[in-house]
Amino acid sequence: MSELDEIERHIALLAQQVGAQGPEVPTVGFSTHTGLPCVLEDEGVLIWLTMDSGREVSREPLTSRDEALYRALDTMTHAVARRYATDHQVPGVPYWAVLFKRQLELARAVDPRWYVRICVQIGRKIEENVKRAGSNSYIRELLEECRSVVSED
Repeated sequence: MSELDEIERHIALLAQQVGAQGPEVPTVGFSTHTGLPCVLEDEGVLIWLTMDSGREVSREPLTSRDEALYRALDTMTHAVARRYATDHQVPGVPYWAVLFKRQLELARAVDPRWYVRICVQIGRKIEENVKRAGSNSYIRELLEECRSVVSED
């Protein structure tokens, strides 16, 4: 089985674990040209590529299969959490806070290492949003979760 086949198999398993479907799941070996990232192999190097309307948006070399799977998980948990946040708004809580909380829950259930990485990313985003929009107890708890996970690592 080729490396791309293995990555595709693992991404499918991750998608099942987090409930990602259809356009929420990065492709492997080809681009849909819809802004959905894909994993390609170019001269033996794994690439994380995003194409939109026939235009290359980003192309980043990946250091390993694990890195490809982490990025796929990050993409899928964000997409699933976005869907969740749309359907489960909490009065007085910004949409992005519900989205980030759900993304952390999904990542925590899959892999502790990747959960920590996603906490770092989300913690930075929360701090940026708090500077602009302020905070409440829901947001403070979410930020504290990210900080505590990162400090334990």
